[in-house]
Amino acid sequence: MKRADLIFGLIGLALTGYVWVVTGGFPEDQVVQVGPAFFPRILAVGLGLSSLALIFRAYRHPQETPPEGTRFSIHDPGIQRAGIALAATIAYCFLLEPFGFIPISIIYLLLLMLLLQEKKYLQMIVTAVAVTGVLYLVFSLLLNITLPMGSLYGF
Repeated sequence: MKRADLIFGLIGLALTGYVWVVTGGFPEDQVVQVGPAFFPRILAVGLGLSSLALIFRAYRHPQETPPEGTRFSIHDPGIQRAGIALAATIAYCFLLEPFGFIPISIIYLLLLMLLLQEKKYLQMIVTAVAVTGVLYLVFSLLLNITLPMGSLYGF
């Protein structure tokens, strides 16, 4: 566990540095003082702090041995749900352009809530529609960023 924490902490720091350097080349926005590099850099700072905490934990705490019988198994329901969520995220990325942000985001959020075994279906639908609507309004009205509307609809 200690070695894995150290390795992934270093990978996280390297990724933080990469994101910081790449976003340095983003153009400055003259209208809105918050340019396109702002949000990725905020995420990079969070990743960097988390990576530093992981490295610190690797050096601070002794080697932890997992309890007997706790091996990685593809048959574990949690691992299966994580795999489905990863596949859904990849599908979301590919389906975003042809179907558009609004319908695909609602379906994606509903699927993720189902994977989390949520049973309040009306609340799930309201949440998915509300979150998608708020994100759409923030990106389109406040940030003036065009989201995909779907090429299948002729937009």
